[in-house]
Amino acid sequence: MTIKYEYNKGDLLKNPQQYNFTEYHGWNFLIEYKKSRNKISMNNIFKLEEFEKSLENLISEINSDHIKNKNIKTEKLLKILLKNIIQKNYFDYKQIDIFIKKFEVKKKIFDEYDENYIAISENFSNLINYILLSGICLIIYKKERNLKYLNTALKLNDILTNKILNKNNKLFLYLQELIKIELYFIENLIKEKIKIE
Repeated sequence: MTIKYEYNKGDLLKNPQQYNFTEYHGWNFLIEYKKSRNKISMNNIFKLEEFEKSLENLISEINSDHIKNKNIKTEKLLKILLKNIIQKNYFDYKQIDIFIKKFEVKKKIFDEYDENYIAISENFSNLINYILLSGICLIIYKKERNLKYLNTALKLNDILTNKILNKNNKLFLYLQELIKIELYFIENLIKEKIKIE
């Protein structure tokens, strides 16, 4: 039986993949997963410093000051969270985990939320938000090895690999970096699993 990696197929923003009771299909599934990701990132040489440096371009213009109004502009807040992680080694887990929970429930990141983190915008197609949250999750996973963050990044990257297929897309380079680090972590998990068995 041929197994395909189907979790990044279709318009995942309009028709989210729910991942409910997802079966594990063994090594063939992992091979197909890697093939799908290697279409984005041919060069799997990974260095965390380069990954963080590539994301700095997204946050270079952002001011880390506290957001003054009650409504939360998602892109701005995610950039502030990422900037604090990269430049100050400060992790605001409370806010990060709220965004993760919101994403895990809806499989969408809305452009704006109220002070209670209820979506007040109907737009969820800003791919920068998905890139930023994936980058945050991958950096946290590197630090803590908590699979919750890697799992969320995998789902975010499924959406991104589906939406950013054109190498001329200005976001493609960020996606390549996300996929490189994701593959690096998955390879390490596979090696650890093989050692245990």
